[in-house]
Amino acid sequence: MPEVSGPGVVELDPVRTAMQVAIAEQALLSGSWWGVGVADSTADSQSGEVLGVGSFGGFGVDRHVALQPGPNAAPGESHLPTSMLIAGWARELAPEAHPVVISPVVVAAGAGPATCRAVGADLAARLAAGPEAVGLLVVGDGAINLSDGAPGGGCAPDAVALQADIDAALASGDPDAVRELDWDRCARWGARGRGVWEVAAACAPSSATATVGYAGAPFGVGYNVVTWRFG
Repeated sequence: MPEVSGPGVVELDPVRTAMQVAIAEQALLSGSWWGVGVADSTADSQSGEVLGVGSFGGFGVDRHVALQPGPNAAPGESHLPTSMLIAGWARELAPEAHPVVISPVVVAAGAGPATCRAVGADLAARLAAGPEAVGLLVVGDGAINLSDGAPGGGCAPDAVALQADIDAALASGDPDAVRELDWDRCARWGARGRGVWEVAAACAPSSATATVGYAGAPFGVGYNVVTWRFG
């Protein structure tokens, strides 16, 4: 997000461009999305029990976002975990003629396989019951030890190998490949997206056509922009 990272951080331009393309394409297919992300702490809400407005004030930036069109958060308010703040910002990248509304599903921090599969099964049932096409926006962190200056404490070959597995699984469009990602390895190398990827895999009716918009590691953190399309 430019306001948080700073406008001169050109390393993130390819990520943002890929996001703009992917979100614009998906917004043309449906303006009704579910947003899946992980909570910031174990005390945060789970499964959608969050309000739809928030602020990046915790990052030192007076920037407000919302999960639906309309007024954003008032100054000082911050009702969304970081994953949903990013979802709210991503929503703004949709074309004005095709606005997006996001319903949040927030997975508890540290949730294990059984919990994530249960959340995914519940969400899959909601998706199946809906009469119209719907989008799923999944926000999750990759590995955080991919360069010498990485926030996880430098570059670790095992983390690089893990990120390669994450990249391959997301690019495959195969939910079984996502399910095979090792939970302990992801926890060891800071890939907090493991839980929400499990939720998404539980929602997948079959293998998908995957399009990779971006896969890289600016600042030593794994970034992926990938779309899965079914049908």
